[in-house]
Amino acid sequence: MRERVRIAAVDMGSNTTRLIVADVARDAAGALTHEVLERRTTITRLAEGVDARGILLPLPITRVRNALVEYRAAAREHGAVFVLATATSAVRDADNGEAFLGEVEHGFGFRATLLDGTQEAEATWAGVTSDPAMAARAATGRGLLVDIGGGSTEILLTDNGTIVDRHSFQLGGVRMTERFLAEAGDDAFLPDHAEAIARTRACVREQFAARFPEPGPVDLQLAVAGTATTVSAILLDRPAYDAELVHGFRFDGDDLAGVIDRLARLPLQQRREVNGLEPARAPVIVGGLLVLAEVLDHFGLSHVETSERDILDGIALMAGRIALEEGITELPEPHGRTVC
Repeated sequence: MRERVRIAAVDMGSNTTRLIVADVARDAAGALTHEVLERRTTITRLAEGVDARGILLPLPITRVRNALVEYRAAAREHGAVFVLATATSAVRDADNGEAFLGEVEHGFGFRATLLDGTQEAEATWAGVTSDPAMAARAATGRGLLVDIGGGSTEILLTDNGTIVDRHSFQLGGVRMTERFLAEAGDDAFLPDHAEAIARTRACVREQFAARFPEPGPVDLQLAVAGTATTVSAILLDRPAYDAELVHGFRFDGDDLAGVIDRLARLPLQQRREVNGLEPARAPVIVGGLLVLAEVLDHFGLSHVETSERDILDGIALMAGRIALEEGITELPEPHGRTVC
């Protein structure tokens, strides 16, 4: 049985479509590790319009398809023998989500699968703890992990390294922007739009209070995905995103409030130019940050620490396990041109 395999994993998220190419190894005890060869991120905003219309729209599908064309080429260039493409909130909520996944398999030769909430939580935690130092820290005490995406927010509670509770909220940067903040205008969220921001936070606060009415103290406070890592990158104020500095960076509620206030007052074009903020993320970043602010407030977190390892690393481990168990040795050709 082969104990090492080169794979690619794709996370078709609600706001971003991301790629990781990695070598996955399995030791004698069956534990998996991965060595990353390449990562890519493309803002595709697949969740655009899903909250209001309940379907994946043609333009977002096209943006994802264009990213997948590039990702397949990268996987082949690196010699990956298997590509696992997963989808989460946006596809779960869309009536045409199953058809979309079928087109991904047909058109690209990937194995496409929809993760439910439990699978998403487990993949995220596996990705975060694929960092040995983080795994060691998580092995004792109580932890909280928040993952804010475009369409949903996942909160995981852990005890001595094991997930003990989790919930997926219909709260995310794209969803909050479309529900509450788009009416404030794309040019700026100026002080006269404070009511829209207040209504956004109230919606988030109500859902957190209903699901976690009496949150207890936590020892390890982690945040993953683009909303949180963008805060770290903005506070670092580097001209280029530095993943090594973002990984393990900590910020508190006052730091976050300052970032929200700064971005909310900037016209969209000026917001796109802020160091640490990916320009394509600028239209929806405030919505995601408001969710994050409520996480800190509701759970009484003194700070959060951002991790560059997240669900995509967990998906890579899933892909490696599948490829090793099934003895996959060659990336299949697409069946035909996708109609996505």
